[in-house]
Amino acid sequence: MPISLILACISALCGLLPQAVTPSGFALVEGSVVNKVTGSPVKHARVMYVQVGLSSGRNAPTAGVKDTDSAGHFSIEIAPGSYQFWAEQSGFVRQYYGSRTPDGPQAALALTAGQQLRDVTLQLMPLGAISGHVFDEDGDPLQGTSIQVMKFTFSNGRRQLAPVSGTASDDRGEYRAYGLPAGHYFLLAARREWPAYAGLFYPGVPDLASATEISLPEGGDVTGIDFSLRNLHLVTLRGRLVTPAPNFADSQLQVILARREGDAASYLGRASAVVNQATGTFEIRDVMPGSYWLVAAQLYGKYELGGRVPLEVAETSPPENVSVSLTPGFEIRGSVEMNGVGKLPGFKVGMRASENLTLGPQPTTTVDPRGDIQLAGLTPGVWDLMIDSLSNNYCVTSATLNNTDLLTQPVTLSGDPRQTLHIAVSSTCPTISGTVLDENGQPRHTIVLVVPAEAELRSSPQSYRTVPTDEQGAFVFRGVRPGSYKLFALEDVAPFAWLDPDFLAPLEPVAVSISVSDGDHAKLRLTPIPPEVVPPTH
Repeated sequence: MPISLILACISALCGLLPQAVTPSGFALVEGSVVNKVTGSPVKHARVMYVQVGLSSGRNAPTAGVKDTDSAGHFSIEIAPGSYQFWAEQSGFVRQYYGSRTPDGPQAALALTAGQQLRDVTLQLMPLGAISGHVFDEDGDPLQGTSIQVMKFTFSNGRRQLAPVSGTASDDRGEYRAYGLPAGHYFLLAARREWPAYAGLFYPGVPDLASATEISLPEGGDVTGIDFSLRNLHLVTLRGRLVTPAPNFADSQLQVILARREGDAASYLGRASAVVNQATGTFEIRDVMPGSYWLVAAQLYGKYELGGRVPLEVAETSPPENVSVSLTPGFEIRGSVEMNGVGKLPGFKVGMRASENLTLGPQPTTTVDPRGDIQLAGLTPGVWDLMIDSLSNNYCVTSATLNNTDLLTQPVTLSGDPRQTLHIAVSSTCPTISGTVLDENGQPRHTIVLVVPAEAELRSSPQSYRTVPTDEQGAFVFRGVRPGSYKLFALEDVAPFAWLDPDFLAPLEPVAVSISVSDGDHAKLRLTPIPPEVVPPTH
């Protein structure tokens, strides 16, 4: 019998045989992992799963991992239950099943005995890279130059530039920073002979205001980011502390040199001084030219003292024998007045050092029934007002420290002890509630409530309020300050991303506007903002 006829018979018989079935009591999940940009299969990707929704006290949850084959395909036999599935592979952003973006909610997949779920597709977004060269002032390549990839993040409600990755130039002056998610970045280069806290921003400037931002698209490869680094003359900064305390020996001392960002000290590139505990003299070596704040703190027993001076450091004429006068922490006194019905609620009022350059505890107090406020231990610097434990139906309608509106901006304290804080609280604050449910029936969203973009309040982290929707897609904001607002219903959003003006700007046209007055109970039905128009936050 010809070979071709034998093969045809085998093929026919195989067609009559039953296909492989899922073992009794198990479910089957099959699918593929593909590159989101190219659509090509991702081989040897890890498809991972873990059981969720188990009550406490039961056995450990079922979990496992399965690698995709050369065609990006996977097949998993699994016991019934609710699971989270995700895929990951080197060079890609992790992706969860049921989520449209890497920042999206991690939807659970409910599986029953004998169920066969096929054609599951997990799309992995490839990571990107930024590359270029580093040259000296003569155009020659620089080897061993450290390159830090930095982006703005949010900590304690403040926008700060922080490193996320790093690399170094090779013998040809080439560098390549890879494994980067889409986003907006700044690059900081430091020559090997410079100290760790010194560096120049791309394309070779000492301050962030003059730096060039680099936009990296999803899966992108940005090339040609070349530095030209001149050989800076670093200087040594010396000075002394002047204190009314009896001595320095029994104290905790701190002297920090930080880049200047207006009235505030940057978190980036801070240098700590070596302080002589006997004399109060200090020294900071290898200081780059630029604008700085020199901030000093002394903790003497339970007393905190502080001082700060602005410095302009030049290569040719650096400041000499800098003197920093430390002043004792002073008190802020004030009062809380009640608008509306009912008695004054008990809540906490505090001040937080937004630059994180103090040594003692953050001043806080509980408002007494008479509404008196007394906060002790404040030193020169930038401070934010903090309100905590205020009942849901109450809100702060105004808060001023001398002539500064603390609801719109932080306050810069210079050491003047004559500070008076006034806070007004209302018991008839509006409530904004509603529901949001998209066409796919996904009820879980984050609702961001903020004043209109043109308002001065947008600069204050306290002006942003967020709540998650519940399982039915409902949300509620209680104790809202009367005024005008915009609401953003976001499905996939990283924490604090809404504090970035570049994030909210393209979403303004699709936000919902509302104005509320005392006693209002506004109810809304929100349409979620399409994920495709939401800027990447990973």
